[in-house]
Amino acid sequence: MIPFLGVVVGFSFFFRLTEPVDKIYFEDNKLRVQSTFTGVLAPPRLDVIEKKGRFEFRLNKSHRSAAGIDSISVDQRTDKTFVILYNEQEMLDTVKAKKS
Repeated sequence: MIPFLGVVVGFSFFFRLTEPVDKIYFEDNKLRVQSTFTGVLAPPRLDVIEKKGRFEFRLNKSHRSAAGIDSISVDQRTDKTFVILYNEQEMLDTVKAKKS
């Protein structure tokens, strides 16, 4: 089991450095919604990132899996951002992110 763990950690570090973003679902000048590589044994994670000039801040703190998501819609309110996740047949979930 220990040699297998070394292979998993090695591949996770390598792919995290070379391919950190799997897919960008939405992007404009203020917001980006993307799936992020987390590791070899884990599904990709959904991240909501707010852009402020040269800096980017991750808005959501949940570990929602991006597996099975085909499309999204974004509803930006005054102090909250709602990201509605869809697969090919129905709505899956809603991610709420508070703007910083």
